[in-house]
Amino acid sequence: MAEAHFDTTEQPPRTFAPLVVNAAIIGIAAGAAALVFVAVVDVGTNMWFPETVDYGFGGGELWWIAVTTFGGVVVGLLRSWSRVPRHPAGTFDAIRSSRVDYHTAPQLVLVSAVSLISGSSLGPFDAGARSGGAFGEWYSKWRRLPDEERALNAVSGTSGGIGALMTAPIISPLLVMEILKPSGDTYYRMLVPSLVAATTGFFVFYATVGQTFLETFLAPSYDVELWHFFAAIGLGVLGAVLALMVGITLRLLTKLFAKVPPIAKGAIGGLIVGIVGVVSPLAMFSGKTQLTDAVGDAAVLGTGVLVVAVLAKILLMAASLATGFIGGPVMPLLAIGGLAGLAVAQIFPDIPIGLALSAMLVGVPGARLEAPFAATALAALTVGLGPVEAAPATFAVVTSYLVATRILASVEQRQRATATEAG
Repeated sequence: MAEAHFDTTEQPPRTFAPLVVNAAIIGIAAGAAALVFVAVVDVGTNMWFPETVDYGFGGGELWWIAVTTFGGVVVGLLRSWSRVPRHPAGTFDAIRSSRVDYHTAPQLVLVSAVSLISGSSLGPFDAGARSGGAFGEWYSKWRRLPDEERALNAVSGTSGGIGALMTAPIISPLLVMEILKPSGDTYYRMLVPSLVAATTGFFVFYATVGQTFLETFLAPSYDVELWHFFAAIGLGVLGAVLALMVGITLRLLTKLFAKVPPIAKGAIGGLIVGIVGVVSPLAMFSGKTQLTDAVGDAAVLGTGVLVVAVLAKILLMAASLATGFIGGPVMPLLAIGGLAGLAVAQIFPDIPIGLALSAMLVGVPGARLEAPFAATALAALTVGLGPVEAAPATFAVVTSYLVATRILASVEQRQRATATEAG
């Protein structure tokens, strides 16, 4: 669907105020929706997944397989009965098109809740962004607002939902703007309402929960040396490789399960989640709690467990998406990068943990999501880095982004050339 065009002509100051007021209202609704979603997922998860888990190799329980498989069946049933789109637009597709279908959003959010409770390797950002964006769409229709404001409200809603879940209101609008890529005066005409929505969404969530996503993966500080920048470049290349592995695995599994009926597909996906989860519990769920625990126990877990967890996380994330589970990609990508960073720090002890963790934490999502600036800010704030310590991570994300985009461009060029020759 074509992206809405925003009026870039100069507007009188009084015309900007209603946009901000609308964004605040939408942000409050987005924050409340995110709060309810997280509460439901937490209650459902706590019913079967223990608080204390053996994250070692093979540390899971065999009965988990029954739970995850049943969850996959429920996901398949819900997708069949609710008549949601076979391939619904993801979070970033919705942002790029500035449109969220509020008719199907409730069903998709329900499927996402079941997906996350079932242990799938996905995050809550899709449901948060979808809920906020859908409310922005509905609110615009209710108010009979013009299409330009409808698109702006949809974008503000996604920013409000993500801002609430990240509890980091500055990162959400940066991520949204980096994906949407508006130009000229349109940038600030969209940025300010998005920031307002993210801030009000954050306020609702933080005022209720009292927790923040910032400094979640605290790592020891380190003194930056010149060679750290060169090491960060190498880590960026590794981040690009892992991001490309996610894409390749997802494409292969999507093709493999393309003709499988939804219920059978969900059951197979749940079975994969359960089996891999028993072998590598670190690979289950969004990865936020698992990575937090791994940062504190990396030395105890060992290099082998961390490497297996990285590969298992890639497989589970791709398998979850390919078999009909619904969820966000941001947190799983952060977990893949973070676990890989911990493994690198153990393989190469001279590389500080803070450097390896932050560089890989930002390198994988920066390459996969094509949002290097927001990813850098997210890594610095979640790892607790100062401005100097965050500089090598910037080298890493720029490297991963350039390497990944260059490889993808070469592949696309080769495919076009092959298609031309075949034609």
